[in-house]
Amino acid sequence: MTNKINLLSIATIAVVISVFSTGCSRTDKDRQSSQTEKIAEVDYYTCTMHPSVKDSDPNAKCPICAMNLTPVYKKTTPTQLNEKGNHNGHQHENEVDYFTCTMHPSVKDSDPDAKCPICAMDLTPVYKNNSRSEAEQAIPEAKTVNISLYRQQLIGVQLDTVKNRRMDRTIRTIGLVAYDETRIAVINLKFSGWLEKLYIDHVGQFVKKGRPLFSIYSPDLVATQEELMQVLPRSSKTNHNSDPLLESLYQTARERLLLWGLSEAQVGEIIQDRKPRLRLTYYSPFTGYVIEKNALLGEYAKAGMNLYKIADLSRIWVFADIYESELSFIKTGQQARITSPYNSEISLTGKVDYVYPTIDNKTRTAKVRLVFSNPDLHLKPEMYANVEIAVKSDHQLMIPETAVLNTGKRHIVFVAHGNGRFEPREIKTGRKAERYYTILEGLQAGELIVKSGNFLIDAEAHVQGVIQTMNN
Repeated sequence: MTNKINLLSIATIAVVISVFSTGCSRTDKDRQSSQTEKIAEVDYYTCTMHPSVKDSDPNAKCPICAMNLTPVYKKTTPTQLNEKGNHNGHQHENEVDYFTCTMHPSVKDSDPDAKCPICAMDLTPVYKNNSRSEAEQAIPEAKTVNISLYRQQLIGVQLDTVKNRRMDRTIRTIGLVAYDETRIAVINLKFSGWLEKLYIDHVGQFVKKGRPLFSIYSPDLVATQEELMQVLPRSSKTNHNSDPLLESLYQTARERLLLWGLSEAQVGEIIQDRKPRLRLTYYSPFTGYVIEKNALLGEYAKAGMNLYKIADLSRIWVFADIYESELSFIKTGQQARITSPYNSEISLTGKVDYVYPTIDNKTRTAKVRLVFSNPDLHLKPEMYANVEIAVKSDHQLMIPETAVLNTGKRHIVFVAHGNGRFEPREIKTGRKAERYYTILEGLQAGELIVKSGNFLIDAEAHVQGVIQTMNN
């Protein structure tokens, strides 16, 4: 009896060992077959930076940039995908609809190994979307392009939020220092005569108001003084004649001397001395630097001749060239700053004084006049200066300039709706400030848009026919 029990126990243990070994062998076979199937799905390995590099070794490096190679999987036909989905008990989320060419979206084929008949490139699969949330269903499928998260990472997709920003910017250009034309005086003669003495004899000399410039002998001036002497009041205590005719002649002669450039003090001295002056000294009516001199000692100067030109350099003009694309930002009264490219210590703050109404045909720029105080005379006419004009504005709806695709006829952005879905949307842009566009129509604050990688998304949108639907 004992022997029978022992034999039965040994048989039971043998059966258990046999079943366990059979299960282990099946598990190892399944694991090996899964790994073999996974490896078999890889077609080759390539470099994302150099697609011409192809290798079958998964551990190989790119011979050009030494980067790790990326696996490229074999294509699967729609029938095979459907069979896999049915075998797993559910339909594949991204079912292949057809294969097309990225360069020629009109080419469509169901064969994954087919080539483009136009450029002979490999065809790219276009997937169907079967799983969509209720929020996503609000946007028609034909108006969105679908890109997986893995592909977004490969092409470097970056998102940004549409929001209100200040449209502040700084316009930088080169300016040319010039004289303030409202602070230039010309010294000329209203009568003819000979220059007998020059007190200012060279260009660049500083002249204060009231300083003598030259002495002149003029027969016309002497004759007018003699006429004044003949009609002077008999008493030196009064400036009026009792005879109306004499008073009229007196006032006429006196007024003529004043109109010829003599000061009230000079005419008063002539009347007080009751003696004509043969030589008259002319005094500067202005403070500044002599920038032009035509007076020569002993020269006969005719009436109307310009003898000196004097400029006040305590305030100067700076002419800046502004491109017509930036001209709309410039307004009179805006703050401006200039610095010297040769001396970093020179920095002056002024304002925009005038915007000239014409455009240069060759440079396509407009002249803008800036006004600056120049108390230390650091800036001199004909010097160059760096100009910065600060432009400030209120908050406006803005997006990065990299987010906008300019097709020539319209501006397009890609709005992100989540789950790899992007909607191409036409917008209307306004001004461009620094690296941003203002938005007039098409977007609302808070929406997510693509600011980097949108060119590749645009190519995918053409492949999936989204742009063609948008055009229709």
